[in-house]
Amino acid sequence: MTWKAMTAAEACDVADFWIAAGWPMTLAQTIDRAAELGWTVEDEDFLVNEVSGLSMPDVDTATLPSGELSTLTYRTTDVIRNVTEESTAFLNDQFTVLVREGTQRWGRPKLARLKNNTQQARWEIPSGARVSARCSAMAVLVEFTTPQYARVLRDLGE
Repeated sequence: MTWKAMTAAEACDVADFWIAAGWPMTLAQTIDRAAELGWTVEDEDFLVNEVSGLSMPDVDTATLPSGELSTLTYRTTDVIRNVTEESTAFLNDQFTVLVREGTQRWGRPKLARLKNNTQQARWEIPSGARVSARCSAMAVLVEFTTPQYARVLRDLGE
């Protein structure tokens, strides 16, 4: 089986795009900025990254009670439905090169193993934002956390 993935440089370029964005932004402002990446909107406020050609192009977003964006999560690989040794090796390889690229750009990450054996690398960005890469049994994804929400999480001890 062959699966698709963003290059590590592409995945980190997207994160850098969001790091450089003027925060705070509302979801509507975020959607407007996402158009610069070629991302589109389905339904009302549902971001889609069809540029990368992955099997699940949806981009997950969350907002604070104020209406400001808090997190934006995008997959960097196809979603694998039938987990095999081959698919696990593929995802681990993709995660490894993603962490290597992120380390070159943002320094050494905090590494953790989360529930369901998900691997995570998290970078604290000088602007106050966070970038997390996660590798589960089904996909590799990147989560961008805005400086405003990252501050809330740090205040909560996370």
